[in-house]
Amino acid sequence: MTEFKVGDKATHEGFGDVEITYGPYTNAFGSTRFLARRENGCEVAVDPGSMTITPKFAVGDKVTTGRAEFTVEAGPFQGYGEWYAVRQGDGKVVSSAGLGAFTKVEPAREIKVGDRVRILTTGARGASVVAGEIYTVRYVDPGEVQVDGSGHADRWYLDPGDVELLTEPPADTETVDGVVYDLSARYRDRDGDVWHFKRFGDDVRGGIGRTPTSAGDGDSLRFAHGYGPLIKI
Repeated sequence: MTEFKVGDKATHEGFGDVEITYGPYTNAFGSTRFLARRENGCEVAVDPGSMTITPKFAVGDKVTTGRAEFTVEAGPFQGYGEWYAVRQGDGKVVSSAGLGAFTKVEPAREIKVGDRVRILTTGARGASVVAGEIYTVRYVDPGEVQVDGSGHADRWYLDPGDVELLTEPPADTETVDGVVYDLSARYRDRDGDVWHFKRFGDDVRGGIGRTPTSAGDGDSLRFAHGYGPLIKI
Protein backbone atom coordinates (compact mmCIF):
# COMPACT_ATOMS: atom_id res chain seq x y z
CA MET A 1 0.00 0.00 0.00
CA THR A 2 1.25 3.47 -0.83
CA GLU A 3 2.43 5.43 2.19
CA PHE A 4 0.99 8.91 2.49
CA LYS A 5 2.11 11.86 4.59
CA VAL A 6 0.83 15.35 5.33
CA GLY A 7 1.31 17.62 2.32
CA ASP A 8 1.09 14.85 -0.28
CA LYS A 9 -1.12 15.47 -3.30
CA ALA A 10 -3.29 12.51 -4.31
CA THR A 11 -6.21 11.48 -6.48
CA HIS A 12 -9.22 10.04 -4.62
CA GLU A 13 -11.53 7.69 -6.51
CA GLY A 14 -14.57 9.69 -5.40
CA PHE A 15 -13.37 13.19 -4.53
CA GLY A 16 -10.80 13.74 -7.27
CA ASP A 17 -7.67 15.78 -6.50
CA VAL A 18 -6.99 16.15 -2.76
CA GLU A 19 -4.18 17.15 -0.40
CA ILE A 20 -3.39 15.19 2.78
CA THR A 21 -3.75 17.48 5.83
CA TYR A 22 -3.68 15.05 8.77
CA GLY A 23 -2.92 11.42 9.56
CA PRO A 24 -2.71 8.59 9.57
CA TYR A 25 -5.10 7.93 12.45
CA THR A 26 -7.36 5.07 13.55
CA ASN A 27 -11.09 5.75 13.51
CA ALA A 28 -13.71 4.33 15.91
CA PHE A 29 -14.01 1.16 13.79
CA GLY A 30 -10.26 0.44 13.89
CA SER A 31 -9.65 1.49 10.28
CA THR A 32 -6.77 3.69 9.11
CA ARG A 33 -7.88 7.04 7.78
CA PHE A 34 -6.45 10.40 6.69
CA LEU A 35 -7.95 13.86 6.50
CA ALA A 36 -7.73 15.28 3.00
CA ARG A 37 -8.61 18.74 1.68
CA ARG A 38 -10.72 18.78 -1.47
CA GLU A 39 -10.41 21.44 -4.19
CA ASN A 40 -13.42 23.28 -2.69
CA GLY A 41 -11.54 23.65 0.62
CA CYS A 42 -13.59 21.09 2.58
CA GLU A 43 -11.77 18.36 4.49
CA VAL A 44 -12.97 14.77 4.44
CA ALA A 45 -11.92 11.50 6.08
CA VAL A 46 -10.55 9.14 3.44
CA ASP A 47 -9.42 5.54 3.18
CA PRO A 48 -5.80 5.39 1.96
CA GLY A 49 -6.80 2.44 -0.23
CA SER A 50 -9.08 4.76 -2.21
CA MET A 51 -6.24 7.12 -3.17
CA THR A 52 -3.27 7.10 -5.50
CA ILE A 53 -0.37 9.47 -5.06
CA THR A 54 -0.11 12.30 -7.58
CA PRO A 55 3.29 12.08 -9.26
CA LYS A 56 5.50 15.10 -8.63
CA PHE A 57 6.80 15.00 -12.19
CA ALA A 58 5.60 13.77 -15.59
CA VAL A 59 7.53 12.26 -18.47
CA GLY A 60 9.17 15.08 -20.42
CA ASP A 61 9.41 17.49 -17.47
CA LYS A 62 12.64 19.41 -17.07
CA VAL A 63 13.91 19.09 -13.49
CA THR A 64 16.91 20.40 -11.61
CA THR A 65 18.85 19.68 -8.44
CA GLY A 66 20.09 23.28 -8.41
CA ARG A 67 23.40 22.28 -9.94
CA ALA A 68 22.36 20.18 -12.94
CA GLU A 69 19.28 19.78 -15.13
CA PHE A 70 17.66 16.55 -16.29
CA THR A 71 14.69 15.39 -18.36
CA VAL A 72 12.23 12.90 -16.86
CA GLU A 73 12.16 9.76 -19.04
CA ALA A 74 9.97 7.43 -16.94
CA GLY A 75 8.39 7.04 -13.51
CA PRO A 76 7.59 7.43 -10.77
CA PHE A 77 8.84 4.13 -9.37
CA GLN A 78 8.66 2.93 -5.78
CA GLY A 79 11.47 1.35 -3.79
CA TYR A 80 13.67 3.16 -1.30
CA GLY A 81 11.34 6.07 -1.83
CA GLU A 82 9.96 7.53 -5.04
CA TRP A 83 12.39 7.74 -7.95
CA TYR A 84 12.42 8.50 -11.67
CA ALA A 85 14.52 7.59 -14.68
CA VAL A 86 16.07 10.86 -15.88
CA ARG A 87 18.23 11.82 -18.84
CA GLN A 88 21.41 13.77 -18.20
CA GLY A 89 22.78 16.50 -20.43
CA ASP A 90 25.14 13.98 -22.06
CA GLY A 91 22.16 11.81 -23.05
CA LYS A 92 22.75 9.07 -20.49
CA VAL A 93 19.64 7.84 -18.62
CA VAL A 94 20.17 7.31 -14.88
CA SER A 95 18.13 6.79 -11.71
CA SER A 96 17.18 9.91 -9.78
CA ALA A 97 17.86 8.06 -6.50
CA GLY A 98 20.87 9.58 -4.81
CA LEU A 99 20.97 12.69 -7.03
CA GLY A 100 19.20 14.84 -4.45
CA ALA A 101 15.87 16.63 -4.38
CA PHE A 102 14.41 17.79 -7.69
CA THR A 103 12.37 20.85 -8.52
CA LYS A 104 10.54 21.36 -11.79
CA VAL A 105 12.03 23.84 -14.23
CA GLU A 106 9.17 26.07 -15.34
CA PRO A 107 9.53 27.48 -18.86
CA ALA A 108 9.98 31.23 -18.92
CA ARG A 109 6.86 33.03 -20.17
CA GLU A 110 7.41 35.34 -23.08
CA ILE A 111 6.77 39.03 -22.50
CA LYS A 112 3.53 40.27 -24.07
CA VAL A 113 1.67 43.55 -24.46
CA GLY A 114 0.20 44.72 -21.14
CA ASP A 115 2.81 42.99 -18.96
CA ARG A 116 4.51 44.92 -16.18
CA VAL A 117 8.31 44.80 -16.32
CA ARG A 118 11.17 46.03 -14.13
CA ILE A 119 14.10 47.84 -15.74
CA LEU A 120 17.39 45.97 -15.21
CA THR A 121 19.83 48.31 -16.98
CA THR A 122 20.10 52.04 -16.33
CA GLY A 123 20.29 53.95 -19.61
CA ALA A 124 19.65 50.85 -21.72
CA ARG A 125 19.94 51.64 -25.45
CA GLY A 126 20.35 55.31 -24.54
CA ALA A 127 16.88 55.52 -22.98
CA SER A 128 16.25 57.62 -19.87
CA VAL A 129 15.39 54.60 -17.76
CA VAL A 130 16.74 53.65 -14.34
CA ALA A 131 17.25 50.14 -13.00
CA GLY A 132 14.36 49.24 -10.69
CA GLU A 133 11.72 51.38 -12.42
CA ILE A 134 8.44 49.66 -13.36
CA TYR A 135 7.01 50.06 -16.88
CA THR A 136 4.17 48.63 -18.96
CA VAL A 137 4.84 46.84 -22.25
CA ARG A 138 3.09 48.56 -25.18
CA TYR A 139 4.59 46.71 -28.13
CA VAL A 140 6.61 43.54 -28.68
CA ASP A 141 8.77 42.76 -31.69
CA PRO A 142 11.38 40.00 -32.11
CA GLY A 143 14.34 41.16 -30.07
CA GLU A 144 12.67 44.37 -28.90
CA VAL A 145 10.05 45.64 -26.43
CA GLN A 146 8.47 49.07 -26.22
CA VAL A 147 7.61 50.30 -22.72
CA ASP A 148 6.10 53.27 -20.98
CA GLY A 149 4.83 53.97 -17.49
CA SER A 150 2.88 56.31 -15.28
CA GLY A 151 4.75 59.59 -14.96
CA HIS A 152 6.97 58.88 -17.98
CA ALA A 153 6.36 61.12 -20.99
CA ASP A 154 8.27 58.95 -23.47
CA ARG A 155 8.08 55.41 -24.73
CA TRP A 156 11.31 53.49 -24.95
CA TYR A 157 12.49 50.66 -27.17
CA LEU A 158 14.61 48.21 -25.19
CA ASP A 159 16.20 44.79 -25.55
CA PRO A 160 14.26 41.98 -23.78
CA GLY A 161 17.37 41.39 -21.66
CA ASP A 162 17.08 44.91 -20.24
CA VAL A 163 13.76 44.15 -18.52
CA GLU A 164 12.45 41.57 -16.06
CA LEU A 165 8.89 40.26 -16.26
CA LEU A 166 6.91 40.85 -13.07
CA THR A 167 4.74 37.81 -12.41
CA GLU A 168 3.25 39.42 -9.29
CA PRO A 169 2.37 43.07 -8.72
CA PRO A 170 5.21 44.93 -6.93
CA ALA A 171 4.53 45.48 -3.25
CA ASP A 172 3.48 49.01 -2.31
CA THR A 173 5.84 49.98 0.50
CA GLU A 174 6.94 53.14 2.28
CA THR A 175 10.11 53.65 4.31
CA VAL A 176 10.21 55.82 7.44
CA ASP A 177 13.48 56.23 9.36
CA GLY A 178 14.83 53.07 7.76
CA VAL A 179 11.74 50.95 8.55
CA VAL A 180 9.94 49.51 5.50
CA TYR A 181 6.15 49.30 5.81
CA ASP A 182 3.98 47.08 3.60
CA LEU A 183 0.91 49.21 2.90
CA SER A 184 -1.25 46.15 2.17
CA ALA A 185 -0.73 44.90 5.74
CA ARG A 186 -2.08 45.95 9.12
CA TYR A 187 0.18 46.97 12.03
CA ARG A 188 -0.28 47.00 15.80
CA ASP A 189 1.34 49.90 17.72
CA ARG A 190 2.76 49.84 21.26
CA ASP A 191 -0.66 50.77 22.70
CA GLY A 192 -2.31 47.80 21.00
CA ASP A 193 -4.13 49.88 18.36
CA VAL A 194 -4.29 48.40 14.86
CA TRP A 195 -3.41 50.69 11.93
CA HIS A 196 -4.53 50.43 8.30
CA PHE A 197 -2.55 52.39 5.70
CA LYS A 198 -3.33 53.66 2.21
CA ARG A 199 -1.37 55.70 -0.30
CA PHE A 200 -2.73 58.89 -1.83
CA GLY A 201 -0.10 60.00 -4.34
CA ASP A 202 3.10 60.65 -2.39
CA ASP A 203 1.23 60.78 0.92
CA VAL A 204 0.58 57.66 3.03
CA ARG A 205 -2.28 57.98 5.51
CA GLY A 206 -3.14 55.71 8.41
CA GLY A 207 -6.32 55.01 10.33
CA ILE A 208 -6.89 53.09 13.57
CA GLY A 209 -9.23 50.17 12.93
CA ARG A 210 -10.15 51.45 9.46
CA THR A 211 -8.67 52.39 6.10
CA PRO A 212 -8.41 56.13 5.29
CA THR A 213 -10.64 57.25 2.42
CA SER A 214 -8.88 60.42 1.26
CA ALA A 215 -5.58 62.32 1.42
CA GLY A 216 -6.79 64.38 4.37
CA ASP A 217 -8.27 61.47 6.28
CA GLY A 218 -6.56 59.87 9.27
CA ASP A 219 -2.93 60.50 10.23
CA SER A 220 0.33 60.34 8.35
CA LEU A 221 2.40 57.16 8.42
CA ARG A 222 5.18 59.14 10.07
CA PHE A 223 2.79 60.06 12.90
CA ALA A 224 1.82 56.39 13.34
CA HIS A 225 5.52 55.45 13.18
CA GLY A 226 5.99 57.52 16.33
CA TYR A 227 3.82 55.03 18.21
CA GLY A 228 6.11 52.19 17.20
CA PRO A 229 7.56 49.80 17.03
CA LEU A 230 4.67 48.90 14.71
CA ILE A 231 4.27 45.12 14.50
CA LYS A 232 2.95 43.61 11.26
CA ILE A 233 -0.07 41.34 11.89
